[in-house]
Amino acid sequence: LGFRTRELRSFEVYLDTTRPALSDPVAARGENRSRTLGVRAGDPQAPLDAGSAVFFVDGIRGIPIYDPDGSIFLFHRPGVNPARARCVEFSVADVTGQRAEQRWSRTPDGRFEPASDGVCATGTLRSPQSR
Repeated sequence: LGFRTRELRSFEVYLDTTRPALSDPVAARGENRSRTLGVRAGDPQAPLDAGSAVFFVDGIRGIPIYDPDGSIFLFHRPGVNPARARCVEFSVADVTGQRAEQRWSRTPDGRFEPASDGVCATGTLRSPQSR
């Protein structure tokens, strides 16, 4: 459920049935200007639950750092350089529990596209609370 205020004395309650939208992974700069990957996420009906995010690069779990100004999650893991990643997996939910998850594989020209079934699937995209 979510709500919108129309006036100071009234509000509207609605059912959120929309999952967050995810962008394809993009090259980004992380902490200390290090090269990393990012996935933009957004939901027009409900705020994202940044704590629910799960991020894997080539099967290695990283820390998803959320930048609310850019609506982007950055992959962070000391000692891992995701710049040449072949597979990226990402999952996040909004505060109503609607979860979006996606797996991508790198194309020969260096872009990412949604991975076909079985490609890059590690079966590990679950929220931290469900582990």
